[in-house]
Amino acid sequence: MFGSSGSVVVSENYPEEEAEAGGPARCKEIDKEALTFYERQGGRPSMNLGLLEADWVATDKALYYVNYRVNFLRRIQWDSITSVKVSSNFGASRKLTIVSRGGKSQKWGVGRLASEDLLASYNRHRR
Repeated sequence: MFGSSGSVVVSENYPEEEAEAGGPARCKEIDKEALTFYERQGGRPSMNLGLLEADWVATDKALYYVNYRVNFLRRIQWDSITSVKVSSNFGASRKLTIVSRGGKSQKWGVGRLASEDLLASYNRHRR
């Protein structure tokens, strides 16, 4: 993961944070926000799904969902996450439900090994 496009975007925006883990991810809700952001920046609407490629990145301070092709990220501080759970399994991929304070939840699709890394990062940082 290190050296991936997602970690580059995080380090450019939050240079004081240290990346610990990460990998490819999918979240329909955040991908829609990223596409809207791209269009507002003058990007042309496209059916090119390559624009929606994203990574998750765990740092010492937060968890990120990064759409690196349009330089868009969502940051969730570790202390605002109330739970991270595997909500479903699909062969080599997993759906993780991430719940923040206030009850807001998001479903992120990640690989099986990546889900273990993300859960380990969450468990290391939760208070």
